[in-house]
This record gives sequence, structure tokens and C-alpha cells, in this order.
Amino acid sequence: MSQAIRSLLSPKSIAVLGASADFDKLNGRTVQMLIEKRYPGAVYPVNPKYDRIGELRCYPNVAAIDGEIDLAIVTVPARHVPNAIRELGARKVSAAIVFSSGFSENGPAGVELERQLAAAIRESGVRVMGPNCLGLVNAFDKVMATFSQFALGPIATGPAAFVTQSGALGTATTGVARRRGLNFGYFVNTGNELDVTLVEVMREVLADPRVTALCGYIEGLKDGPGLCQLGEAALVAGKPIALTKVGRTRAGARAIASHTGSLAGEDAVFSGVIGQMGFLRARSSTSPRRSCIVRCRAATASR
Repeated sequence: MSQAIRSLLSPKSIAVLGASADFDKLNGRTVQMLIEKRYPGAVYPVNPKYDRIGELRCYPNVAAIDGEIDLAIVTVPARHVPNAIRELGARKVSAAIVFSSGFSENGPAGVELERQLAAAIRESGVRVMGPNCLGLVNAFDKVMATFSQFALGPIATGPAAFVTQSGALGTATTGVARRRGLNFGYFVNTGNELDVTLVEVMREVLADPRVTALCGYIEGLKDGPGLCQLGEAALVAGKPIALTKVGRTRAGARAIASHTGSLAGEDAVFSGVIGQMGFLRARSSTSPRRSCIVRCRAATASR
């Protein structure tokens, strides 16, 4: 499991399923950023419409790729995602990121499609982040596995990491962080968390010696025991973790369910547990006081 998460965060090669030669499109932007930011590993665009995308050979399908695939980025329409995951499993790909939306956040039809995707994940053995996510940036290793605007401009590495369940809020937070002088070595959006969870990602990021502080944005927690273990590991490592969790009110919980399909946990229980485990509770992600950014920047500055 840990090896698959490492392949997710620091892959040696990346396949982009559904890649476009039009870099103005979301499924073309990822290939563009991998090229422009000089990702050092192999990049394999996959789309039967093209022979080449930029200077890269484009493959008609995953089976045609002649090299090893460490990570796959899936940008195809939602209805094609389950089969795409099965194809990746046949190639022994260990990890995938699914950008595609239209799953549990999209009503009963999306819930059924997500059930099909869950079955494909079990059958294939591929660890999947998403669906409905922005992907990730590992600035240390120039991994631009995202279509987020965060990766369009200059990327400065920093000792902090940010893992978020919300893509929109995550992008806004990184913009504020940059203006306040906090650079993220990792930016990860876990999306619907059908498989890979925020806790799993934070555990692997915590182990990176280049990271000295972490912050996270939680909408719905799926692994309470794992979060407690993460807190214990952070205390041992001497790396503070600042968390913002929304859904303290019933209205907030309903908004979260309509956004990601997650259900917010009881806030009082959450707050009590993380206080015992040494986490820093932030009441917002970006406000000038008691925010995730302020606490994380203070932590990195003190080291």
C-alpha cells in the first residue's frame, strides 16, 4: 500500500489517459505543465486521435505503451473511467488519479457509476485518488499531476505541505499562501476519496524529510483511527499539522454532501479527539487569524 502511495506522489513515469493536443483544454493542460516544468520522468499521452502531442509520442491505448507506468492520470468521461482502471490493472499500474467528475456528487446516476468504479478498483488492484479531484503537485520532484491553476505559474518549493478534500478551496488557499510567503512542497486534492484518503496521503507526506509542517482541509473524515495514528506519528517526528474541518453546522454538513458526497462527522467529537492527538485546529483556511496558513507558516518559520 505504501509503495502505491509513493508512486502516486513521486512517480518515475506518468501516463495521461484522454490527453488533448489542445493545451487550452483541461485534459491538455496537464501534459503542457509536465513539459514546461521539466518533469524528469517519462510522459505517455494516451489518445487514439493523435500520433503526437507536442514532442511526445501519443499512444492509442494503455496496452500500446512500451515502458513502465508508475502513475496514470485519468481524464476520460466518467462513464469510461471504470474500464480505464481495469486496463491499468492489466498493465500492473499501481496508482491512478481520476480527474473526471460525475460520480456520487452528481445524484443517483453518479452514485451507481461510483459503485461501478469501486468494483473496478477492487478487481484491478490499482490505488485510485479521486474521482472528481484536481490531482497533485509535488514541487520537489516537478510532478505536475494536476490541471489546477496553481501549477501554471512559477512553482517555488517550500517546507510545508497542503492536503485538501476540496479542489476549489484548495486552489484559493494556495493563492493566499503564496501572497503570505508560504510555499508548498506538496499540494494534493483527494476529491471524493473513493479509495485513497487524505490520511493516507498525509502519512506519506509526513515521512518526507523535506517537509517540516503540514496543513489539511477536511470535509468528511473516513478514517478516524488513521487520523489518530497520523497525529501520533507527527508528534514523534516533531512536525506540526494544522487542520481545518468544515461542517460544524447542519447547513454546512448539507453543503458538503452536495459537493463531494461525503457526510461531515460530529464536530465536537472531532475537535476533542484531534486536540488530544496534538493537531492544531484552525477555524478557517485563509483568514488572518487562527487560519491553517498562519499556523503552518509559523511552524515552518520556527524550524
